[in-house]
Amino acid sequence: DAMELLSYLLTENGQTYFQCGDRYYEDSRQSRTAALIHPYMALAGLNRTGGQEDLLGFAGKQGDGIQKIGIMVFDEEAEARVLAYGAGLKQFHVMKTGRFSLEFNRRGTSKGNALEHLCGLLGVGAGQVMAIGDNENDISMLAFAGLGVAMGNAPEHVKAAADFVTKSNVEDGVAWALGRFWSQAAR
Repeated sequence: DAMELLSYLLTENGQTYFQCGDRYYEDSRQSRTAALIHPYMALAGLNRTGGQEDLLGFAGKQGDGIQKIGIMVFDEEAEARVLAYGAGLKQFHVMKTGRFSLEFNRRGTSKGNALEHLCGLLGVGAGQVMAIGDNENDISMLAFAGLGVAMGNAPEHVKAAADFVTKSNVEDGVAWALGRFWSQAAR
């Protein structure tokens, strides 16, 4: 369960956090990556609540409100251990979301499922959707969308899952892909 997972992650060489709603909580004793994790979370629209002295105890008070658990590990060995641990979990699946960044979500939860749900609410077919992604957690979304676009800086297996590969993040790949396909759709 979530508490066992958090308990394990707190023993690893990294910064452990979890998300509830639009807030994320981190362990104040693992503050080495604070400067790295905060800008990422802000871009995702999440609000930092400050470090928790007892992240595990605090998480226990959240009940089923924990939506995501993550860790930013500090080395390849820790990453390999966490990935191996995650592979054995029944309730959660682990995905790389960046270099040394790993996220655990409940099985059946994915960006692809979320996009499918949103399309259903809006009455939009998958063929009318373009999705753009740059890491493992985007593969299901790229597969669902009528046009899956991988960023040029994405790992090779993510590029292979896409219909098209655009320029990298630093080359404004999202804007480039939107411009290319928007102009085609307008014809």
